[in-house]
Amino acid sequence: MHSIAGAVAGGDAGLIAAAREAFTASMSTTFTVSAIGVLAAALLATLVMRDDRRSPQEAACTPDEQPEPVV
Repeated sequence: MHSIAGAVAGGDAGLIAAAREAFTASMSTTFTVSAIGVLAAALLATLVMRDDRRSPQEAACTPDEQPEPVV
């Protein structure tokens, strides 16, 4: 049975290289998937937080009129 500890102790360079490659490949994949997730969450937050609705005062005014500020 092979293990990383056994490979290091025994000097099995092939197993050490394979373990290193597997680790770096999985970390790269994890980073890429996480970055895509963060970008998707940012886009979703932008779309959800956008307020396109107008207040009833603004809707009743013509483009030349300004609504009175509500205090």
